[in-house]
Amino acid sequence: MVYYRSATQRVWEGPVPGVYRLQHDDDEYQWTLSTAAGQILLTSARHKSEGDAVATIAAARICSVLPDRYERWESNSGYYFILKAANGAVLATSETYASRAAKNAGIRTCMLVGPVAPTVRV
Repeated sequence: MVYYRSATQRVWEGPVPGVYRLQHDDDEYQWTLSTAAGQILLTSARHKSEGDAVATIAAARICSVLPDRYERWESNSGYYFILKAANGAVLATSETYASRAAKNAGIRTCMLVGPVAPTVRV
């Protein structure tokens, strides 16, 4: 299968490389973006409505291909990144990585997986 960002710009060809998992728990919705192998790349904040969660997934699909939408951070426990919307709102936060190189690889994977991953309700 071939996925396109626009009529002329191919994003991915082949099996879908990951999935957005939309979860409902305790009257709140949260999603994760995972690779096909199950590695969690991003975790959203909790949302009060399914519509809000779905809207942030749509924003993540658009923003995930834009390098300037990733804020790179370092903490005492490791390295992580935050995916932000055009208005500066936080869409999701990554897992913590042991090294800067691993964090950067996580961002590259998000840029590949984010725009084409389907959403699955779990």
